[in-house]
Amino acid sequence: MGLTIHVEQILDELLEVAKMRRASIPYSQNEGMEQKIVFVGPEGEVGSMNLTWNDEREKYMKMRAVSKTAQANFCAAVVMISDVRWTNSDKFGKYFHLPTVEAIGIEKWQREYVTIINGVYGGLIKNLPRELWTEAVVTVMKGPRIPTQMRIASYIEGPRDSILFLNNEDELKQDTTHFNLLPDWWV
Repeated sequence: MGLTIHVEQILDELLEVAKMRRASIPYSQNEGMEQKIVFVGPEGEVGSMNLTWNDEREKYMKMRAVSKTAQANFCAAVVMISDVRWTNSDKFGKYFHLPTVEAIGIEKWQREYVTIINGVYGGLIKNLPRELWTEAVVTVMKGPRIPTQMRIASYIEGPRDSILFLNNEDELKQDTTHFNLLPDWWV
């Protein structure tokens, strides 16, 4: 139980830092915030690195490299801090006439999703119709003995090219069993 509380505190604090970082960048600079990866070593030591990518293929390739780095260093956890475009699977599915995640399973749904994003939209969510995605900052922690958790803070364009965070408590804290972007390194 103590580990879970510590994980929650870390994610909450990192989300606040991510919100401050994103708020310091004008809304119109939608590619202005670099993703950060935080490695937590076996003794609790911490290292971090910035990470950028140009499309979905490159993003998955780099996250596989992050997983290999975590494996080589016997990491207890990895945290990803990112400015993301968050697609709504229900809206996306309806728009592209896909079965629901529940009907076909997460892996098959994700394959269909990636095929559509890469094939028609250049690998970029921002090229999808605007009503299909939301912008958010996210912190996600994953590790061999830690239940995968994420924190999300959605935002919209505010006055004078600023960031206006939405206070949506329903999305703020989420447990997730699927964070396939970062492959398990301990198996």
